[in-house]
Amino acid sequence: MSRPLNFLAFDLGAESGRAMLGQFDGERLTLSEVHRFINGPVRLPDGLHWDVLRLWTEIKHGLGLAAREHGAGLAGIGLDTWGVDFGMLDRDGALVSNPYHYRDSRTDGMVEEAFRRVPRAEIFEQTGIQFMQLNSLYQLLAMVVRRSPALAVAETFLTMPDLFNYWLTGLKCCEFSIATTTQCYNPRLSPFPPREEAGVGFLSPLPPREGVGGESNQRPSNPHPTLPLRGGGVLIAALTPSPPRRRASRPTRSAPPPESARARSP
Repeated sequence: MSRPLNFLAFDLGAESGRAMLGQFDGERLTLSEVHRFINGPVRLPDGLHWDVLRLWTEIKHGLGLAAREHGAGLAGIGLDTWGVDFGMLDRDGALVSNPYHYRDSRTDGMVEEAFRRVPRAEIFEQTGIQFMQLNSLYQLLAMVVRRSPALAVAETFLTMPDLFNYWLTGLKCCEFSIATTTQCYNPRLSPFPPREEAGVGFLSPLPPREGVGGESNQRPSNPHPTLPLRGGGVLIAALTPSPPRRRASRPTRSAPPPESARARSP
């Protein structure tokens, strides 16, 4: 290999975030920290939220630092956060509201409310993961119970790393491994079950396709196939069955950076 390949990884933890540059020469991987920043929630009158726009600014700053300090173009970008939290987009792809933080209290009592609607054993049978009130399932139920106006306009559900990846690439998709943290995924149905196959109202359709870590795939002809929320999205006790969705090819988990990031700072 004449020149090393450069990969930039963003890791957003509960208190801080960082950008790490990985350089692979064909035999050895070298890691160096490019940027580090604070990641803390913001308290608003309606609850605890991600400081998502500042984090987006930090991500762009990390891209600019990598481009300026290391010169060579990036072969790929990867981004991860913790699971369960999510953002919702409207029909134009705009963020409906600032994403809630998993430590927000709006999910208090939602596990018990879910058991009132669907038996505990049936939820575990369908999902197979630990019961925690911070899971996406109970965050969504809290929105349903409160009759959140966001549900009237939301058309796409994206987990937090998928939201940032959408802003980086324009591609809307729920990557498989992070989707399994939501407690809205049935591992026995491959890959993501449509509502009419799930058999339980709360387990309505996840995306018609998914990206599995490490796979490389072509960009699909339809760049926006994700989880619709209207007419039967991932809402506990979903109301109306959704029509079957045609499955498309799987997307890439780590997408190439935007062209602008190769040559200049965002």
